[in-house]
Amino acid sequence: MITTDSGEQVEALAPIIISASRSTDIPAFYAKWFFNRLAKGYCVWYNPFNRRKIGALANKYCDYVILTEQDERDDDIEGICSQIQEQIVDPISVIITDRRYAIQQAIDAACPGDVILILGKGHEQFMTSLVGNTPYPGDKFIAQEYAKKLYNEQLEDDM
Repeated sequence: MITTDSGEQVEALAPIIISASRSTDIPAFYAKWFFNRLAKGYCVWYNPFNRRKIGALANKYCDYVILTEQDERDDDIEGICSQIQEQIVDPISVIITDRRYAIQQAIDAACPGDVILILGKGHEQFMTSLVGNTPYPGDKFIAQEYAKKLYNEQLEDDM
């Protein structure tokens, strides 16, 4: 069912929007139009990644997992992270909903020789929400700035 501009509920005959571009291009460049379509029921967005598979990969390759937000939409961030966490058996896993803080915690927890994988946002300079995109400096910037801060504090403590 979709809601027409007049408020009438009608049966949808076929999907109106199909995006195969990592689900970000349409909301990034046509956010107002896209969220208007969502509100009227013209399309349904779902995460194309299987949460069981994410948990299985964590079991196979990770020693420690921090689950966090990718975007701020109206998604239940803790609920999504919990669904993934339910699949994680072997490594320690925690949920930190604030992405910046999650990245900082990963850096704090790392030991010499550890590899930190920060997945999901990459270079993206925004967080998508129901009201549009909000500025976000990017995972790389957050990790680099925090590592610099820690390194400088460590140098000062050693002096």
